[in-house]
Amino acid sequence: MKKINIALFFLLLLSTVGMAQSKEDKKAEKAARKEAKLEEQAMRMEPLNELIRNKTWVLEGNQLKADKGRMANNLNSNLNFVSCVGENGTVQLSFNGIVGWNGVGGVTLDGKYDSYKVTEPKKVGQGVTLQANVRGTGGFARMTLLIQSPTQVEVRISGNWGQQITLYGSIYSPEDSRVFKGMRNN
Repeated sequence: MKKINIALFFLLLLSTVGMAQSKEDKKAEKAARKEAKLEEQAMRMEPLNELIRNKTWVLEGNQLKADKGRMANNLNSNLNFVSCVGENGTVQLSFNGIVGWNGVGGVTLDGKYDSYKVTEPKKVGQGVTLQANVRGTGGFARMTLLIQSPTQVEVRISGNWGQQITLYGSIYSPEDSRVFKGMRNN
């Protein structure tokens, strides 16, 4: 009887040690997966962050939110964009069925960046944040650009028209962009 109790005690001890090791293995495996996911996300975000830092980007917008929450979906991303090439910037909005000042159904502000501040991400795998002002002969636009993922970028724009709008879309290099710029508004 004593031998059976000792054998059961050792069997119970071995199973407890095995369970403890498997829990620690699971925790380590989960931490490794999380780290790999963050590294992958950082690799996908870095080219976009670099475009913003180098002032060579185009945000092609396919969705717009107006000041009071009204949404415009399925916008033509070739005509709705914000761009930066060096010190030159363009903000263009175009809507189907509307005759606009720029010839493509909206407005185009063409000008120069008079401020351009990039804030680096706090965590690995996040996008940079940009605060900038574009000033042209037709007015100005103050913007905040946030990169949430390679396909989820938003830019909040306010200017001398009195409202704030948010344009959602994707960022491309100017060479890869497919935008069509209308006539600028003076």
